[in-house]
Amino acid sequence: MEKENKCAKIRAAMRRIAAQFPDQPEAKLMLGIINQAANDLLDKTHKDEAERYLRNAVHAEVCGVEPIWIRETFEKMGIFPKVSNV
Repeated sequence: MEKENKCAKIRAAMRRIAAQFPDQPEAKLMLGIINQAANDLLDKTHKDEAERYLRNAVHAEVCGVEPIWIRETFEKMGIFPKVSNV
């Protein structure tokens, strides 16, 4: 049940994130990379790498989407914990 809940949260986060990307081929590619990383959060083998990437998805800036906002979206939805900037 927990995996289903996390999957639903990831889908909701990705809908919110996708709405911020323009309808352009380059943006669709960048969004696809973020979507794959989000789905990899469900895979124990790739979870750490996916979370590390999603916390700093710098390529999103090319599309006008702030990487910090993407990270905060995943944190606020409880998909991964907040990390303090100490």
